Amino acid sequence: MDAIKAARELGKAIQADSRFIDYVKAKEANDNDAELQKLIGEFNLKRQNIQYEMNKGDEKDADKIAKLNTEMQECYGKVMGNVNMANFVIVKNALDKLLEDVNMIIS
Repeated sequence: MDAIKAARELGKAIQADSRFIDYVKAKEANDNDAELQKLIGEFNLKRQNIQYEMNKGDEKDADKIAKLNTEMQECYGKVMGNVNMANFVIVKNALDKLLEDVNMIIS
């Protein structure tokens, strides 16, 4: 069996693994959670606003940056507190562990 064929078989086996299936379901649940998507959008906007303010050089407003940072942290807490996101983190960690184990065997 050549390496490419074996890799394809490994890919199929990973896709059939319950950890991969759980990951796909959790990702779909996140994608379909309108409230979570709104929170993620707000988080990204706040992060962009911080970066914009930080790039102003001498004109940057430290108070504004601190306020935006606090707001971003609060938003992050809400994102991570979402039940779908919490589940996603758990199943993603399980899938990452599987892939790490597979990579270690290959290496």
